[in-house]
Amino acid sequence: MTFHVYSVQADQLSQTLVNTGQEFHLAGNRLLRQAWQARNCPVNTGWSVGADELIQLLTNGAETYESRRLIIDYHPSSMDRIPLIEILEVFVFNWGTANPIAVEWTPLMFRMRNVWEHWSNARMSQTERDLLKTSIVNPPYGGEFVEFLYLKGDEGGWNWGRNGSTNAAFIHDAAR
Repeated sequence: MTFHVYSVQADQLSQTLVNTGQEFHLAGNRLLRQAWQARNCPVNTGWSVGADELIQLLTNGAETYESRRLIIDYHPSSMDRIPLIEILEVFVFNWGTANPIAVEWTPLMFRMRNVWEHWSNARMSQTERDLLKTSIVNPPYGGEFVEFLYLKGDEGGWNWGRNGSTNAAFIHDAAR
């Protein structure tokens, strides 16, 4: 997966998402850990963070959900398809010890929605693929869905867990 920041350019008739060239990182010592620290490091309890807060953390308060979107290309190695999805909210539970504060693992549930998908009959080059993702006019936003992932570790940052048969599955519509 690749993680991209898009700007929102809108008027009364249309909306265009423009790839800023900036990437974002949720794991490690990045956005999710920063959001956790902003909440005084809760352990053995659930909390959530929305896209607006993640964007504000990423930009030091300079941008909001009105002006930016957090977009994921979840199949960047595909040369015949470009699937883009948007993070709307992340639900988090940090398992660990409270004194001293140590997090062992962190299950996550992402609330997301489809933004745009492009299929090509011919194999695209990486350059063509990148060019198509540059600007999306009037994205045909799709329905919301959830995905479950987890982070592991504490000191040195939270790292992504392995994808598996029950981890990283997109759960759509009625299955939710």
